[in-house]
Amino acid sequence: MPSVKNVGLGCLVMYEFSGAAITPIDLNSILSKESLPVVPAIDQNKVVREVGRAFRLGRGKSEDRFMGEVAFEDDSQIVVSILKKMRPGQKRVSYDQVDSIVWDKNSQGTDPWLSRGVSTDTKVIDAINVLLKKINHAQTYYGHEFIRPFLVQSELQAANALKLKRTGGGPYYVAHNNMDRVNRLERVCAQIGGVDISVLDISPTKRGKQAVERGVTSSIKETIGDLSGKIQEWKESARRPRADATESVLTQFKELHAQAEMFEDVLKIKLSSLKEEMDAAKGVLKELIEGQGDASPGLVAKFEEAIPLGVDINSDGEMIIIEVKHLEALGFKKSCRMHPAYYSAASGGGRALAQLGYRGTLKSGVALTLKKLQLEKENAA
Repeated sequence: MPSVKNVGLGCLVMYEFSGAAITPIDLNSILSKESLPVVPAIDQNKVVREVGRAFRLGRGKSEDRFMGEVAFEDDSQIVVSILKKMRPGQKRVSYDQVDSIVWDKNSQGTDPWLSRGVSTDTKVIDAINVLLKKINHAQTYYGHEFIRPFLVQSELQAANALKLKRTGGGPYYVAHNNMDRVNRLERVCAQIGGVDISVLDISPTKRGKQAVERGVTSSIKETIGDLSGKIQEWKESARRPRADATESVLTQFKELHAQAEMFEDVLKIKLSSLKEEMDAAKGVLKELIEGQGDASPGLVAKFEEAIPLGVDINSDGEMIIIEVKHLEALGFKKSCRMHPAYYSAASGGGRALAQLGYRGTLKSGVALTLKKLQLEKENAA
């Protein structure tokens, strides 16, 4: 397949899978010729495990419905149980084991199946044969579930492809400076078979440039909106975001910013307002991360709502008792209502109340007692 040189503004790329299947040896032969990373051998044990768990046979109201389940595994074998749908009563359905197959994890050139089942029921035998065929196919060929992330998605990412439609297989926009990668991906997929890559070149006309600019701007803006929405959820939540989650969002912003700069340079368009939106959102997230010593604003706000519902013992705000039912009505989670440790100085509830000037003591499931921090210090003295 000849490579396209005069590509104007770049291209749109779409892909679709239709029965792709290729052995690792054949795939590596294709990849090595195109200077792409080769693939590892198929993990035979992993296939037995995953295909066994996913096995389903029979649909609808059929009485002959089967499923697989990994019942046992150790260093030497994997046992996959064959379960059949049963009706022990008019209003009851269950899956009972009717047979099993046993895979030898350490087989050296001999038959790797220690048992292919012992049932004499023809329907059970047929179900086992279907499962064995699926396992054998997956142990021999790489299919779409591997080719998509390892090759197609990886190459599109390397080409700085921007997905214009957020679901399915595209379309992806690739600028003209990365067309060589698109051409290579197209050649490789044509040799694999069962992977349809469609490439639509964009002419360097005024209309073409306007369309590309609209598509790029819209896609980047949508991604910013998604990430900003996630940050807003963290701000309003009573739970603190995980460190790996916030780091992931920062990384996505960094990659999106670099992508925007690349498109500005290649397409000669202005995306400064979008980059400013990214910087503003990153600033909010960094403030949230740097404030990890404090409780989340959402949790503090919830306690501010709860305090007026309590009983002010001396009418001076020094000691307030809030019944747990009020916490429940405000949507506080179980840990806030049942676990006294949640109100320790280092925990979320303790930090939130400290920001409001209180120390909390919980009688599980009954009431939360708040004392002014200054009063506690005087009593301790």
